[in-house]
Amino acid sequence: MVFCGHIVVVAILIGMLWAGFIPPSPPSHSAEQIAAMYIQHQGRIQGGCALMMIFWVLWAPWGGILSMFVKRMGAEYPSLAYTAVACVAFGLVIFEFIAFFWAVAAYRPGEIAADITLTLNDIAWFMFLYTWPPFSLLFVVIAVAIFCDRNVPTTFPRWVA
Repeated sequence: MVFCGHIVVVAILIGMLWAGFIPPSPPSHSAEQIAAMYIQHQGRIQGGCALMMIFWVLWAPWGGILSMFVKRMGAEYPSLAYTAVACVAFGLVIFEFIAFFWAVAAYRPGEIAADITLTLNDIAWFMFLYTWPPFSLLFVVIAVAIFCDRNVPTTFPRWVA
């Protein structure tokens, strides 16, 4: 389950590259340019989004292991483990929605108004860029748990925090 984290990162990168989202479209592109991209690469985008949605669920077992370690290290503070589980769950849902919005934008890009395709694309990118607070909280929780670890030997060295 620990290696699920590695698989997720690789699969998401492959999915984003396959879909053509790396590098991202410049914000200066018009609705028509974004819609044209979705029309031209519709199959690639749908395939990349499917790959991302399928493999992102592996975030759950990786997060489960991480939460288990947090619970073990911060046994005096069980709220740390619950917070870690909540942050992992939030990340799972949000990243599924990111790929979902890109996939919806690629579903009928030539049949709907270009502004709608642009809006769906923008929603996905805003979700991608502005979901850092729960991930930051997860990192803080992990650091606090490492500093609270009274196990001998400690689960992780203090410098990891």
